[in-house]
Amino acid sequence: MTLSETPGFLKRLRRTPWRFQQTFCTPLKNLRPFVATIVSADTALETACVTIDQVVFEPKHLTAMLANCSLPTEYGHDWSMIAATKQEAETLLEATLSDWIDFIFVPTPKPFVMYADHD
Repeated sequence: MTLSETPGFLKRLRRTPWRFQQTFCTPLKNLRPFVATIVSADTALETACVTIDQVVFEPKHLTAMLANCSLPTEYGHDWSMIAATKQEAETLLEATLSDWIDFIFVPTPKPFVMYADHD
């Protein structure tokens, strides 16, 4: 897993017109199977990127995950974490959904993009 600052990524992504959008409620008490379903929906998923828009409250799950990956606990607007494997993508998505973070999840290949907003 890698961590980097990606200035302007969110701005460019917001300009993209999307043909289909759907809102759903995240089942925080049953998050692991929810995340596994999202990640396994595309069997070709190779990597994934999470880019932070806003951190609402201190992200305890994210900082623990970064520490487990021997990465600095740096995060904030336009910071991206790139998972190199499907398993890392699942761990990354679960950590970010567990915390109060607004973020964009972009798998590769990109059959969908997920934006999490805690408003």
